[in-house]
Amino acid sequence: MLTSQKAMKMGGASQADVTDEVRSLVEKMTPAFQEAANRQGLNGLVSKLEPVAVQKQVVAGINYFVKVKIDDKDS
Repeated sequence: MLTSQKAMKMGGASQADVTDEVRSLVEKMTPAFQEAANRQGLNGLVSKLEPVAVQKQVVAGINYFVKVKIDDKDS
């Protein structure tokens, strides 16, 4: 289901809004991101991820490309 009225091209990524759906996806991915950061020696440096830009790609589903801000720091 598309959440905006913007036309999406099949196979190509297009700009999208940061919606509650995107925020929820980022929130669900945060623990995995934190684990990966910890494995690389960045223990405790990532406590929060905030989506700031999104692109969607329609293929056999929807791929999201999300730029995030880490821990209220400018990125």
